[in-house]
Amino acid sequence: MKRIGILELISSNHGLPDLCEICGGGRYSVTVFTTAELYTQIFADLSPEALKYRWVKKQPSEDLTAYLKRAEDICNSEIDLLIVNTVADPKFQDFNPKCRKLLTVYEFNAYFRADWELTKYLLKKLPHISFYILHKIFKSNNRLTWFLLRKIPEKLSIDYDYSLGLCIKTAKATKKILELYDGVIVEYSGLKKYAQSTFKYSKNIHVLPHWYYTPAKTTISSGRVRFIVPGMVDSIRRDYETILWVLENLDPNLIRSYMMTFAGKPIGAYGEMILSRCDELKLKGHDIKYYKDRIKSIDDVIRDSDVILSPLALDFNSYYSREKYTLSKGTGVVGDCIRNGKPLIAPIGFEIGEELEGAVKLYRDKKELKSIIEKLITDKKELETLKKKALNTCRKTTLEKTRKIFDEIVNTEIRS
Repeated sequence: MKRIGILELISSNHGLPDLCEICGGGRYSVTVFTTAELYTQIFADLSPEALKYRWVKKQPSEDLTAYLKRAEDICNSEIDLLIVNTVADPKFQDFNPKCRKLLTVYEFNAYFRADWELTKYLLKKLPHISFYILHKIFKSNNRLTWFLLRKIPEKLSIDYDYSLGLCIKTAKATKKILELYDGVIVEYSGLKKYAQSTFKYSKNIHVLPHWYYTPAKTTISSGRVRFIVPGMVDSIRRDYETILWVLENLDPNLIRSYMMTFAGKPIGAYGEMILSRCDELKLKGHDIKYYKDRIKSIDDVIRDSDVILSPLALDFNSYYSREKYTLSKGTGVVGDCIRNGKPLIAPIGFEIGEELEGAVKLYRDKKELKSIIEKLITDKKELETLKKKALNTCRKTTLEKTRKIFDEIVNTEIRS
């Protein structure tokens, strides 16, 4: 029996439980490397078979370097193929077990262009960074330095001592980390097409969905069309202003014919501001629900909806990477749709892969989004047709199909 390892230390979404299930069926001997905290978070989502896997847990008091060394020793002698997810620390450049290993890549530019993007970013911010260094030299006592620092436009809203330093280290480490692996895994076909057409990468790029359609009990409709926006409420990933504009300008006769759920924890002042505006709409009769904390089972909430709405801010920028959602960077909303068999509304520029063909409606601007939402509220036939198309599409990504894909990857890599 081939021995499979999974290493995931960060992500608390469905990725790890679903990947454990994809490895299941008694086909492999599975070892999972994760944190004690993450194991506790996903425990309820694990199948009885997955609970019997060997779990090598990093304790809160254990240093990451020491844990990776412990994991590497196990992999060297007891693992044939290791799948590594969510690498987010430069210390991974020293993690290099002897077994075959694949890296799951969620952001391609972060691995292939990080050094160049960071260089451009630092050059743009050079004046401010220079004055910051000057300020540090004067030990925070030079009023002139502070005066000049405050006059520099576009200040960096980060902690230079930690965040920028970590960004520099991570950007420098990403290419080295990538070179350690025998190939990469992406979640859907569009990411592979982008990588193949943009970068020179000679190793295998495997497409492995970390999710699959899961049949669920049919929920009873309240008579209202139920929209849901999954994900943290922040200003970086999604454009909540557009949604609120639509709701504020919705045909008054439709206010009591729909329900909107914001299924994610609010982040910072922006998140709280969005929820405050939701409260104002609720006072006017809108049926809006939101959450103040992390949702334990997002799928339970999604299953009670009719349509997923994802107003992605398609351009995602960090200090060392410029990404475009669905092109160079993955998004969890694809898995949300497929697991639950739900249609999606997204902005134009959202690359629709074969996994969601026929299940997505695209909008150009807030006026077109308003038109789409009003049409789905008033035209029940249109809504049911869209829901049926989405369900038929999502049903094609089954657990059995995903397991066959994984088997092919295992055979290719271990044979290599």
